[in-house]
Amino acid sequence: MIKRLLKTLGCLAVSALLILLDQWVKLWVYNGIRINGPIVLIPGVLQFGYVENYGAAFNILTDRRWLLVVFACLVSAVLLVMLFLSFREKQLTSGVLLWERACLVMILAGAVGNVIDRVQHVYVIDFIETLFIDFPLFNVADSLIVVGCILLFILVFFSEEKQEPAENNDAGAVPETESQKPHEEDDPEESPGSSEEENSEAIQETEEELSHE
Repeated sequence: MIKRLLKTLGCLAVSALLILLDQWVKLWVYNGIRINGPIVLIPGVLQFGYVENYGAAFNILTDRRWLLVVFACLVSAVLLVMLFLSFREKQLTSGVLLWERACLVMILAGAVGNVIDRVQHVYVIDFIETLFIDFPLFNVADSLIVVGCILLFILVFFSEEKQEPAENNDAGAVPETESQKPHEEDDPEESPGSSEEENSEAIQETEEELSHE
């Protein structure tokens, strides 16, 4: 129990570092790009801008700040429980579980990072802008959530695919029948010849008893 708590706290420490990174970048964008204008990273491809997002992704649920905050808090609580339950003694060395925990840490950091913005500023600061396609601006927290969800889906999908062939092989196994047990067929005591000899001996013994009578 204590080991699971310590390992969960270790994951939370990593998540906290990601949250600090997200908040530091947003503060830099707020104090710099908001005042001085966009910074082009790759001409025609990517730049840092500044947008205040009062809703969720694609500006949905605008002006529903507390609804989004409550929802994000519930999701964070579920992620914490999943992290804690993932540290089972039998699966501590599982590579798949290690990646799943990394995904949960990223999703948790992204959710908390955006919640901090909504509570502190009422809006979320988005600044990563793609120039080659018409796509809404996003931030580090959004990137953590999207990457974590995609990787988690891939891990779950492929782990289920690996389990299905094993289950099919177990189901297709034919149970051993009596005809498939050669050691029982080759037993001399069970052969027809031995049974006939036993019958003849029994008949002789019966005749001898009758003659004595």
